[in-house]
Amino acid sequence: MAATGNSNLYGLPIPSVVYPAAYNFGSEGQVLATTASICWDGSTETKVDGFNRSVGSDPINDPTNSFIDFAAPGGNYSVIDPNTYNSYLHYIAPGTSLFIQIASGIVSLMKSLKTDLTAVQCYNILKNTADKIGTDAYQYDNGTWNQYLGYGRINAYKAIK
Repeated sequence: MAATGNSNLYGLPIPSVVYPAAYNFGSEGQVLATTASICWDGSTETKVDGFNRSVGSDPINDPTNSFIDFAAPGGNYSVIDPNTYNSYLHYIAPGTSLFIQIASGIVSLMKSLKTDLTAVQCYNILKNTADKIGTDAYQYDNGTWNQYLGYGRINAYKAIK
């Protein structure tokens, strides 16, 4: 699992292909790339504006450029000021790196229940049980995938069930 990258805070142009999130190993599987979703207004969960998105638009035939697979709740958390790295100057922000653990934990739960699951099978279970979230501004292509949230927000209950 790897984070897809937040904003252009460190000079990353948006959109960009980032590694290790974009690594694909063909029939062996790929890195599961997770972005953040957020619920700003208390009712509508959506993508985080300004965060990285996939360069490509076809995750089946072009998985390297269409590398974002899933979203995980990436609500606001306290971070150190990136300009000063001073732990006393912090602010509240959404992010991707701290929330890949949610997706990793779900895969761990899946494998604890069925130890012979392969990486590809885990990926497919997450893909088939993800919740479609967001707004009309970025609908899922063919009802399945989009450049901002991948296949949708992972759903632990559905994946484990």
